[in-house]
Amino acid sequence: GAVQVAAAAAGGAGDSAAAAASPDWAAAVSVLLALTALGGTAWAMQRLAREPAYGRIMTTVSYSLAPSAITGIVGILIVLLRTPDATWIADIVPADLTLLLNLKDSSPVLASLGSSLGLFSLWSLALAILGLATVLGRKTGEAAALVLVPWGLWVLVKLVFAAAF
Repeated sequence: GAVQVAAAAAGGAGDSAAAAASPDWAAAVSVLLALTALGGTAWAMQRLAREPAYGRIMTTVSYSLAPSAITGIVGILIVLLRTPDATWIADIVPADLTLLLNLKDSSPVLASLGSSLGLFSLWSLALAILGLATVLGRKTGEAAALVLVPWGLWVLVKLVFAAAF
């Protein structure tokens, strides 16, 4: 009808343009990556379960996630204290570089990188590094490699997806 005529006049092809922009393949890749990560995690947990330090490692990782809980509590307090509006949940506690440097309006890659470099996420990384160094009896540099390599891979995946979409 009139919508298709208007879309054709604007240079679009109506429904075919919407179908071409459909990110079905991205959803399939995301599911595949999630299943791969889940399988890798299950394999690692099965291997680690035989280790006597497994419980101490899990406790350390749990404690290193405490800053995320603090972020949630601060977010709840901010939501309760201010006038209700349609603010995105990630924008409520401005603790990462994306919000502090207003990178959201710039490149999506920079915004993704900035969201990974926040006060609470760096605090979590530091707690995980120090805790694993203590629990495993390793040097801090070795524990840093155990924590920062997977985190760096996660940030890289986020950057690739930000660049692609």
